[in-house]
Amino acid sequence: MMRLVTGIAVNLLLLFIFYFVFLFFYVEWKNSEPITTYLDKQLVLNDINLKQNSVIVDMDGHVFSEIYNGEDRSFIRFNELPEQIKLAFIAAEDKQFYTHKGFDVSAILRAAITNGQMDSIEQGGSTITQQLVRNLYLSQEQTYKRKITELLYAYQIEKNITKNEILELYINAIYFGNNRYGIVSASRAYFNKPVNKLTLAESAFLAAIPNNPTYYNPLNYFEHTKERQQWILRKMLEEEMITEVEYTIALQQQIQLNYGNKIDLYHDYSTYVLHELKELVAQSDGYTLIDGKIEKTEEQIFQSQIETRVKELLESGVRIETNLNPIIQDQLKRSINKYLEDTPLEGAIVTIDNHTQQIVGLIGGKDYKNFEFHRAFQAFRQPGSSIKPLLVYAPYLNETNASINSVIDARKFCLNEYCPKNYGKATYGITSLKSAFSNSYNTTAVRLLYKIGVEKGFSYIEKFNFDKLVSSDHRLPAAVGGFTNGMSPLEMTDAYTTFTHNGAYQPARAIKRVLNADGKVLFEWNDQAVQVWSEETNEKMREMLTSVVKNGTAKATYFPTSYIGGKTGTTNDYKDFWYIGLTNKYTTGVWVGKDTPTNLEKYYHQLPHQKIWKEAMQVITK
Repeated sequence: MMRLVTGIAVNLLLLFIFYFVFLFFYVEWKNSEPITTYLDKQLVLNDINLKQNSVIVDMDGHVFSEIYNGEDRSFIRFNELPEQIKLAFIAAEDKQFYTHKGFDVSAILRAAITNGQMDSIEQGGSTITQQLVRNLYLSQEQTYKRKITELLYAYQIEKNITKNEILELYINAIYFGNNRYGIVSASRAYFNKPVNKLTLAESAFLAAIPNNPTYYNPLNYFEHTKERQQWILRKMLEEEMITEVEYTIALQQQIQLNYGNKIDLYHDYSTYVLHELKELVAQSDGYTLIDGKIEKTEEQIFQSQIETRVKELLESGVRIETNLNPIIQDQLKRSINKYLEDTPLEGAIVTIDNHTQQIVGLIGGKDYKNFEFHRAFQAFRQPGSSIKPLLVYAPYLNETNASINSVIDARKFCLNEYCPKNYGKATYGITSLKSAFSNSYNTTAVRLLYKIGVEKGFSYIEKFNFDKLVSSDHRLPAAVGGFTNGMSPLEMTDAYTTFTHNGAYQPARAIKRVLNADGKVLFEWNDQAVQVWSEETNEKMREMLTSVVKNGTAKATYFPTSYIGGKTGTTNDYKDFWYIGLTNKYTTGVWVGKDTPTNLEKYYHQLPHQKIWKEAMQVITK
């Protein structure tokens, strides 16, 4: 019976080889060109691009977020691979790897005998090169037609790249089960360690999995994996890849799985980083906004192109270097949770480093999870009186060169039936600019905007590129925060940094730069500062902002420091609470409210927005 089976297997092998040779001649005859030329056209090796994880790192270079879509893989170069890992795979999968031309006739013969015995294709006899071809170009279908194609592709790959390059690609491409691809991801998943820390026993254990990732899944069938690991170690010993001593030590080592999940921290910040990445790519690719806006049809086409571009980037293993300060981020989270956790209120916080114009902390909500509605940059709310420094007071001082102690009428103001009211419907008389500002008189703010002209006031804030600003906003109610759409906490905090830069504005950024897998810089911001108002005006504004904290509506935020200033904002019916303040180190903005605007008067006197700001800034300003 065995002789019959062997005879059938040999005949199958001869038929297989005959078909392979026939295919060579057939292709050359049909195309009147050498088979190698034909394969060169069919197999484009430049297209070998494995999907790789991208990472987001904080200001100190520590990874806090890994990004992958479908395939968890981190690429490792051949010269960084420990020798024991290379040898383990060669022993397990293809001991003739460095001598064959892409396929191994003896392995095919062994497979043919086995398949003849089983009356089906049970063993493939595939080399590492053939397995690589299967992973890159073909399916896992077990047919002779696919096998022939696999041989042709393997032959062609061997002609074009080196053995070391093939092994590098193979070890990075293969599947290790549980959505892990490549040795780096597998090492982190099953042992929670980098590949250069793996022992010989652990290396052989991982090399056991790709042969059949379901059967050798160590989480479900540990004993199966362990049995194959021992077989691989014996093969390594037989091929003199390891010594008797190394073999014995590896066999005796107890394998302890330590399953590691992907790094996924600081969701508030990473979600915004991915949003900013689109903006950075768009700007770097030469797209210029028309009058600060994108026309509707053009936007749809452009957004689709950018989405595709960013998706390709994130699958290429980029490293996104950011300005995240984990200490500050943690403190912001503690502060917002302390005052809002047991309430129905939501909130957002933004902190910007005044010296670098970097976003060092960002909170999108109390218990924010990845890609949820992000209140720091996606919530556009009426800013209340927090808009007054930007739209009214700084422009007025800049246009008139007035003193902050000059007198101004705070009495009732009406124009075309528009009659703004002060808080509590209070009325005032003649007062100083500084007093009107620190106590947030609405009648004064509207009167000042009327004096310099609505268009003049808006010519200043248009430099801040508020995303939802529209032409219908150009009216007197804007002086007290009456806008069509409003502003986001990030936009408002960003605009306030102008008071820390002598009246010049430059957008605050979360991303420093984006590097490819080889460390080459692909993208980085190249923002230029724009002078909004004069340095003299800025100094006056800083003094008035301080008066708000020391004598005005934000006394609850005061703490001793070299400089402190800010402005409160409350919208009609107490729907939004704002406080944006600055020290010499940081500018921080806080918004508190509900996602669906609701009257929150009962929370107003608790001053949650001011308490959150003070709690955070006292700690991070030290």
